[in-house]
Parts: sequence; C-alpha cells; structure tokens
Amino acid sequence: MEKNIFHDVCDLLTINIEPIFVFDGPDVPPKRNRKEHSRKVDYKKRALLKQILRGLDVHYIEALGEAEAECCQLQSLGLVDAVWSQYSDCLMFGCGLWIRTPREANEGHSVNRNKGHTRKVKDMVRVVVVEDMRARFGLTRENCVLYAMLAGGDYGKGLLGCGHTQAAKAAQSDLKLGSHLCEATNQDQCATWRNEKLLPYLEKKKFRYTVPADFPNFELFEAYNKPKVHAHEGHDNFSMLKLSQTTDAP
Repeated sequence: MEKNIFHDVCDLLTINIEPIFVFDGPDVPPKRNRKEHSRKVDYKKRALLKQILRGLDVHYIEALGEAEAECCQLQSLGLVDAVWSQYSDCLMFGCGLWIRTPREANEGHSVNRNKGHTRKVKDMVRVVVVEDMRARFGLTRENCVLYAMLAGGDYGKGLLGCGHTQAAKAAQSDLKLGSHLCEATNQDQCATWRNEKLLPYLEKKKFRYTVPADFPNFELFEAYNKPKVHAHEGHDNFSMLKLSQTTDAP
C-alpha cells in the first residue's frame, strides 16, 4: 500500500496538485453492529505512511472523527479544492466537488460488485459536481442525510422495510423532509419530525412500514448530520495544515 501511495503522490506532485492526507481520528462513530467507538488501526503502517509524507513534504492532519467529514469541512471552507475519496458519505458531509476512482468487475465476476470482486480502473477518475447533481436529482446534503437514515448507512440499519428506492423517493420529494429533519437538535424534535412529517408522508404514499417510536435516533442522526470535525474557521490558506510531529501509539 505504501508503495502505491508513494507513486500516486509523486504523480500528483508532477502535475502541480498538492495533496493533503487526512487520517481517521479517535472519535469515529462505531460501524453498524459494532460496539467500539474506534476502528482497528495498524499504527506501524500509519507511522510509515506519515514518514513517507513528511519525506515528500506533503501535509497531513488527524481528524477528530471521520476523515471524510474532515475533508468535506476543508473543502466547504475553501481550504482545498476537492475531496478525493471512495466513500459516498462525502455527499452527506457537505462536499461540493467529489472525486473518486471508478471500479470495474474482475474477470469472472461481472455480477458481483462487492469490493473484493472489483478493481480500480487505471488512469481514470469520476468527478461529481454536487451543484449539478442537486439540480438534476434534487439531492441536497440534507436529503442525503435523510436517505441514510431511511435506507441505512455505515452507522445504522435504517428503517426496517424501507429500501433504497423508497428512501430515494422520500429524499427527492417536494416536502423537504430532509431539510426539516436536519433542523432537529434533540430527540424530542426528532420525534416531532417523525409524527408531523414522516408518518403523514408514508401514509399518503401508502408505504406500510412500522416506524419505531424512537425513530430517528438522535445520536445516530447527529453522526450523519453533524460529524465531529476541527474548527478550521479563521485560518488563512493552509496555516492549520502543518506537518504533524505527533507519535502514533496504540
């Protein structure tokens, strides 16, 4: 992995692109069906990667939680031009320009699209301009949060019985369900949204789902809607993006 990253960084530097690496922090929310609030990290490999980056004079920072959320914060503040990540969570975290590497099926696995059966397409990237996507599909950041809450995401299973298709329809409805949800600041307000916005919508569309009384869970919702990030406001250019000298430890 370190060798590939070294070559990727060198390729970017030769075309005058300055990469900034962001590492997951200690407050990453637990993945679905996991209890721990941190992910397993190979600190030896991370330390080696940081040593390589320092040798190349490439900046990196430690996020408070999700690296993608931190990247999107930097991009939304104009401190970086784009976010390069494989994870569509970037849309939910407020990214404006998202770059990802497309994947293609390995030979003999044309149907199974799981990561283990695909490979990255060489010399190609896919660029998503979020404003264009919003104009075409009506998917605002808030609607992406709503979609994750209904269909399920990294942190939760979503609403039982509500699949991706129905979640997308709800997110694209003209009732601004996502916008109203993202105004909630506590569990009581989530319950009010459930009773006054979500349930009437589901009844009108004749979606027969059992909506638990505690849906949506406010803590889970906050992980999507307001992930933990550093407060970068007030920093000029890249003044906050200093090469970290901290020591990695388990």
